[in-house]
Amino acid sequence: MDPLSLIASVIAVLGLVKSSCKGLQKLNKGRKGPYEIEELLSELTSFQTLLEQIKEFVARKEDLRCVNQLREIVRRGREAIDEINTLIPHTWASTHFLQLSETNRRRVTVFRNGTKLRALKGHLRFLSLGLAAALSLLIA
Repeated sequence: MDPLSLIASVIAVLGLVKSSCKGLQKLNKGRKGPYEIEELLSELTSFQTLLEQIKEFVARKEDLRCVNQLREIVRRGREAIDEINTLIPHTWASTHFLQLSETNRRRVTVFRNGTKLRALKGHLRFLSLGLAAALSLLIA
């Protein structure tokens, strides 16, 4: 994979991350929500920051030693974020869910998906560590 296609992949994943963040923020509606949602939002923000740094670095660099590793991390990140987006209620078409109060929507989301949310948060943290390691290799 050439650096340009890697940048395109990163940009696509950044769009998904922003969508996920908006959905999680909408779910919390400015109030302190369940800690699982807040922690996942924090991991998404960290992942987004690392992706931005990778994108900027790759755009300036011509010879990349670890393009394939970066591509794999970005691909796995996209899969995790796609999964998160399926759990966010703004993607649900349930009329019953939409009739619930904001507080009950948060509770239902965490009750239905708490284990999955925690697993995805851990997976994003692992991917973030991989991106950070790749970035430090690129800079060295």
